[in-house]
Amino acid sequence: MGTTTTDASKILAYDKEGYDICVNAHVIYRKKVYRVESMEHEVSNDGYYTETVYLLLNDPVTDKYIVVEDNKVALSF
Repeated sequence: MGTTTTDASKILAYDKEGYDICVNAHVIYRKKVYRVESMEHEVSNDGYYTETVYLLLNDPVTDKYIVVEDNKVALSF
């Protein structure tokens, strides 16, 4: 079992180019623009200390939500 946090002040998220991502930022995932609604940081306790940041993304056109890892999106400038 791992540990998680949703405290945005303690989460460092980066896109696939290494740019910082924060809540309310706009990102591109699979050629669509999404807005970052929230982030969750998870650390595994399996001995490998794997850290993963998950982003809750909102599609403003359809108002649907998806969850992806931060390194799978590109920051939209």
